Amino acid sequence: LAREQIPGKDHLPKKVAMFLQSVARHSKVAARDAAQVSAISDVQKVLKKQGPLLVKVYQKYCSQDRTDDKLATMNLKELFQLMKDCQQMDTKFSISKLASAFIAANACAEAGDDGTWNDWDWELSFEEFIEALVRIVDMKTKTHEGILSEKLEHF
Repeated sequence: LAREQIPGKDHLPKKVAMFLQSVARHSKVAARDAAQVSAISDVQKVLKKQGPLLVKVYQKYCSQDRTDDKLATMNLKELFQLMKDCQQMDTKFSISKLASAFIAANACAEAGDDGTWNDWDWELSFEEFIEALVRIVDMKTKTHEGILSEKLEHF
């Protein structure tokens, strides 16, 4: 892999070292992504203030997919429709980034997740929906725009 993915004429040991550094950086990001960002106390304050509105939005979009028996949960298609209706989908925030937020929110909220596909549920509970929204806000806003709770407040 290192030979194919690291360009240049450097010798193989140097390419392997560069490749492993890249893998290590991505592993740190994955570990960070496993933490529940909606549980941050300042973020919780913003979410509490907007709670009733968020419940209404969640309930409205949970019922968008009429073929789904689980009206109390939100699937990726319904989350996409919400983001599309709110004009949040654009060239910088693609479906793949939305799916990433969806999967991260779904995965970090699973207390007894055994790490297999057998435990995967492809639906967001309300708490997971909130987590996905916070992750979307964090993805769509620039770091210099402030701390996460401020970005969430103004999104």
